[in-house]
Amino acid sequence: ISAITLLSSVTSVGANTIVDNVAKSNLEEERLTKLLKEDTNQFLLNIGMKQEEIDKIDPDIREFIVQDLKQNIKSSDLKFIETKKVLLNEIESRENLTGIDFYVSSFKSGDIIYIYPTYEFTTPKRPRGSDGFAVQLGDAINAFEYGGKVWNKVNDNDSWTSESYHNMVASTNLYGAEYKGTQLGTPDFDIYIKGCAYIHARAGSGSDKRINMAYVHNPNRNNFSFSISAWGIGISYSPSNNIY
Repeated sequence: ISAITLLSSVTSVGANTIVDNVAKSNLEEERLTKLLKEDTNQFLLNIGMKQEEIDKIDPDIREFIVQDLKQNIKSSDLKFIETKKVLLNEIESRENLTGIDFYVSSFKSGDIIYIYPTYEFTTPKRPRGSDGFAVQLGDAINAFEYGGKVWNKVNDNDSWTSESYHNMVASTNLYGAEYKGTQLGTPDFDIYIKGCAYIHARAGSGSDKRINMAYVHNPNRNNFSFSISAWGIGISYSPSNNIY
C-alpha cells in the first residue's frame, strides 16, 4: 500500500508539473501573439522604451527595427537595452567627414542580442560606389548574422524611399563587419542617404560591450580598406588622395 501510495503521489506530482508547464507555455504564446500584433510605437513601449527615446529614432528606422524583431523573436521577454554615446578620437584621415550622425539601438530576448547601428547624412553627399560603413563589436558581443537597409531622398523636405535592392550585405570577420561599395549608393548628384544595419548576436566571452561605428566617404574612388580588430577600427588608404 505504501508503495502504491508513493507511486500515486509521484504520478500526481508529475501530472501537475506537466499541466503547469502547458499552462505557462500557453500563457507565453498568448503574450508573444499579443506583442507581435502591436503597432510600432506600442511594441517599443511594451519592451521598455520610453516615448522620448522612441521619438528620437527616425520613423523609417523604427519600422525597420520592429519588423526585424517581430520576424525573429521567439518569446515575449524582449527588452530594450539602454546605450550611452561616447565620442572616440577621430580616425586619422586627411579630411574629417561632417554632416553625418550615428546612433545605435539594442535589444535582448533570451540569449539573443539584437543591435541596429545607424548612420544618416544631415547634409547631401554623392557616394560614387566606393564608400564604406564599418561596425566593430566588443568581445562581450558574438555576432552570427548581419544585414541592413539603405534609404535616400533628393531634397531635405522629400520623403525617404527605399527599394528591395537597397538591402545591405556585410563582409564580416570575428570582430565586426563592413558594408562597402555600390550598395551604399551611386547617385548622379548630392542626395541625403541613411542606412541601418542589423546584427544578431549572443553574449561573448569578454566584458567589452562597446559598439564602434565609422563611415568613409570616398568620392574620388581611392583605394582603402577597413581593418576591424579587437582593438578598434583602423583605416588605411593612399596618403596622396583625400578620403573623408
